[in-house]
Amino acid sequence: MKLEQQMVYLKQALGSDVVRAKVFASTTGGKFSKLAQRVCDGDQTHMGLIFEFENNSAIYIEAYFRVGVRLRPYGKLEEFLRADPDNRVWIAPTDIEDAEARALFRDCCNDIGRAGYYEWQLVLMWLHERLGRALRFSLPNTEDLVVCSEWVARRLYIYGYNLLDSFRDDFEKVTPVSGWERIVKINAQRGLPHDGLELQLTREDSDDEKVYVDIIG
Repeated sequence: MKLEQQMVYLKQALGSDVVRAKVFASTTGGKFSKLAQRVCDGDQTHMGLIFEFENNSAIYIEAYFRVGVRLRPYGKLEEFLRADPDNRVWIAPTDIEDAEARALFRDCCNDIGRAGYYEWQLVLMWLHERLGRALRFSLPNTEDLVVCSEWVARRLYIYGYNLLDSFRDDFEKVTPVSGWERIVKINAQRGLPHDGLELQLTREDSDDEKVYVDIIG
């Protein structure tokens, strides 16, 4: 399906236009995630973008390993949270709204179907985190393939969110941890929410079922 057809379909399906963009990060309790957390010195092991619509519906887009860039119903994030108590999600607002949010959404939709790396690319990213300074190890630049944090960094860059730093001076080097830290820092500088961004479980007094707070709004 061509980009314009995707946009028309999504607008019809969701019933309204994009009004704002947010960034999400996540992790699991699995061994792969725990290894990534140790190497990158942080909690986040995945990143993506959420798009909210005028009617309060939402979708998210992510670069997911070998699957590549894909669009998902927002409810899949809720399913992820409910699937395992060790699964965690953080969500940060941005000041990318209205026309800019719609332009970013078009950019991201245009990426749908781009090939993703296999998990080994994260191993290279971790080697860069641990050995890059000492051994001058550098990642190959392969713009035809994307990993989650690299893709988010590339897409946000022209909209005023620079996730690069002095050590991660190329999009290929941005990790979910470093990217999330930059998001938090930028939001703090702009007076946007930057603390308490992890979704918390809520529990009704008379019900043992776990219920997650609404993150749209």
